[in-house]
Amino acid sequence: IEQLVASAAGFDKERGDKLKVVAVPFADGGNAMEAIPPLTWSELLFRQAGTLVNALTILIVAVLLIWFGLRPALRAILARPEPDEAEAIEAAMLAAPASEMASLEAPALDTLNGVTTLPSFAGGDSGPVNLIGDVTSKVNRSPQRRLEQIVEYDEEQAAAILRQWLHQEVKV
Repeated sequence: IEQLVASAAGFDKERGDKLKVVAVPFADGGNAMEAIPPLTWSELLFRQAGTLVNALTILIVAVLLIWFGLRPALRAILARPEPDEAEAIEAAMLAAPASEMASLEAPALDTLNGVTTLPSFAGGDSGPVNLIGDVTSKVNRSPQRRLEQIVEYDEEQAAAILRQWLHQEVKV
């Protein structure tokens, strides 16, 4: 055994190397190993506390995002404006000459506890959603289509409005 260790370690007597091999018994060699006791619930929860905090944080952020972001966005997307009042005002503004524009009245503002609020154009739940009808009504309410309807209704007045717009001075 000494020769094997000496050759493996590069032993050289001329340099003054010394080698001593001793047989030592293993510590506690005859005793059987005992099983490790299982973790208690409190120890298990304590070890997983960081993971639980991360999961709860992600869950809270997701709930807040849905509550304050997605719900209002869906409400705004699905809200239906009342087209009668808005279209009537737009048609009157397009059809009236500039001198009459100042006399047009805006929609009435609501007052609640001394605080003035803007009128709400969002309708309530009006039954089932008709997606094809919505698309065709949006096409019919486009500015170009409304202008075509105004011209078809009264060509003379539309031409007068266009002439008036052309002769107006540009205000900067």
